[in-house]
Amino acid sequence: MVLLMTKKGVAELNELQQVLEQINESVRAKKFFLVLDDVWTESNENWDDIFGCLGACSPGSKVLVTTRSHRVALKMKTDFKVPVDKLKEEECLLLFRHFAFYGRAEGECQSLESIAKELAKRCKGLPLTAETLGKAMAYKSTWREWKAVLDSNLWNFEDVKKGLLPALSMSYIDLPSPIKRCFSYCSIFQKDEEIEKEDLIRIWMGLGFLSSEAEGSRKMEDVGEEYLNSLVARSFFQECNSKKAVKMHDIIHDFAQYLTKNESLVVLGDGGGSRKIRHLNVPSRQAQAQLSTLGINMEYLRTLLLRGGDSSDDDYSDVLLKLSRARVLKLKGSMICMIPSEIGKLTHLRYIDFSNCYELKELPESICDLFALQTLDINSCTKLEKLPEGIGKLIDLRHLDTSGCEELKELPESICDLSALETLDISWCKKLEKLPKGIGKLIDLRHLDASRCLELKELPESICDLSALQTLDIYCCKKLEKLPPLGRLPLLESLKIGGMPLLKNVGKEFLGIIEEAEGVGHEEDYQPTLTSNSFVAFPKLRELSFKFLDNWTTWTDPEHDNNIQFTIMPSLLDLSIEACDELQALPRFLARAPIKRLSIQFCDLIDKRIKEGCEGYGWVSGIPECYLTLELSIGSATISEEEKIEWCRQLLRRFPGYLLEASSIKPDDDE
Repeated sequence: MVLLMTKKGVAELNELQQVLEQINESVRAKKFFLVLDDVWTESNENWDDIFGCLGACSPGSKVLVTTRSHRVALKMKTDFKVPVDKLKEEECLLLFRHFAFYGRAEGECQSLESIAKELAKRCKGLPLTAETLGKAMAYKSTWREWKAVLDSNLWNFEDVKKGLLPALSMSYIDLPSPIKRCFSYCSIFQKDEEIEKEDLIRIWMGLGFLSSEAEGSRKMEDVGEEYLNSLVARSFFQECNSKKAVKMHDIIHDFAQYLTKNESLVVLGDGGGSRKIRHLNVPSRQAQAQLSTLGINMEYLRTLLLRGGDSSDDDYSDVLLKLSRARVLKLKGSMICMIPSEIGKLTHLRYIDFSNCYELKELPESICDLFALQTLDINSCTKLEKLPEGIGKLIDLRHLDTSGCEELKELPESICDLSALETLDISWCKKLEKLPKGIGKLIDLRHLDASRCLELKELPESICDLSALQTLDIYCCKKLEKLPPLGRLPLLESLKIGGMPLLKNVGKEFLGIIEEAEGVGHEEDYQPTLTSNSFVAFPKLRELSFKFLDNWTTWTDPEHDNNIQFTIMPSLLDLSIEACDELQALPRFLARAPIKRLSIQFCDLIDKRIKEGCEGYGWVSGIPECYLTLELSIGSATISEEEKIEWCRQLLRRFPGYLLEASSIKPDDDE
């Protein structure tokens, strides 16, 4: 293109600056339409050079850029973007037929039609795949040959591979080396499998894929999130509806398997693989039986993903003894009653998932010898009664999930020695009565979910020493009577409170404001954000939610105190108060918070004050997104169907708080 535009030879254009100058001269005072196809360049400097040399053109000139990278699209700084959707199934079939049936007799086409439809479905709406596969099938004449392609991996056919490989390789080659490794590993998952983002990042972390990039204050989890976002932006992954999971298009998955054909194996039926496979996934209820027939040397495995069997007699002791080099072990949904003590010998393990092992009652004490362990997921082990006493020895543990362990009554005090712990999920531990007093020692803890701990009676004062805490959920802790001074938490961004029928007052103690007389005996614990007479409560809080507080009457406004100067919630953007019928008034300090979204639902007294324009509530009218309880009469002829539906939706929001006793129901906070 450059040679045509400049009418120069290669020898005359051996410097980039010369090329740019020649292009600039070629388009000067001219009107043009330039197409840049399949672009991957993300460098700002390169784009500045390109657009700079085009700047001398005449008005009305156009540049059309096609790309599979969302980041490249952002670099264009245009408001006119056209996302190209996948082809519909019938469109994909038409394109496939155009190439595959070209020159064939009508009778021959009819005999191959049923297979053609199935092959077109495998293209999953990608035009490049439909074209490439159609051209490859044009040279296969018999029904038997067509059926062989249908029953095989497309990458086993040279014509298909030659058509797809250049396009996918270009995308792949453009990836940085660490991200290439993260992508190719994902061939270990099944096609169409929804992969939880957090889970995937923690697996990458356990395999050591992220540690080289995590330097200084940069955490591996943040590096993993950046890598995953980059793969999504380049269309290697598609985000699922929940935004919490991703999945791979079938062709992308086939490409990943092509890259790792001697390294990873997903066992979907009979058959084995290379004895030196490093990553193995057996998603079968007969996983234990299949393992013995695969002919794989377990000592080479770095990853073993198993789907639990139906029998409580399953014994994985022999398997565990052979996993001497394993980093990732997932035994999800098994009916086993105990984990073999031999697990303590697998000292390279960094990731363990025993979630949904409904018959599991305890973990062996030997698991505490896994000093390199970073993630321990035992969520929904509904019969698990206790954690190992020595769990504090897991000095590298960063993520602990015990959610849904309904028989768990307490956490060992040694859990407070997990100095690297960042995520602690104890939600739905219905019998958990207390948290360890020393929980404030978890100085790296960023996320704590204690929601639906129905027997939890108090939060220890030391919870306010969690200086790194960013999110806290204490929804439906029905026996909590008061809230600790959470306003002292310097980095807290999200706080969810609700389902506490014993809570009646939210006062200045909640903000962390303690007068000298009241603070006697607590001075050494109380550490205000600024000085003793200048304090910022909830300095980083962005999201605050109160729901289903049936007896909450007072939210104390501390502005009448003159002994201390303070700022309250200077970062608050989202405030939600729902089903708090007895709340009398809102504190005046909310008028100074930078709230962008306000939702007040089924709070009759507050609703009335706002709608009647009472003094002190004028600030509500300035909120960009404000949602109040919709009042209407269902029988009214002036009410639209949409309004009736919205009213019913709001009414249904009341129900979750009264259904929490039902063990089979787990209402979503947002429903």
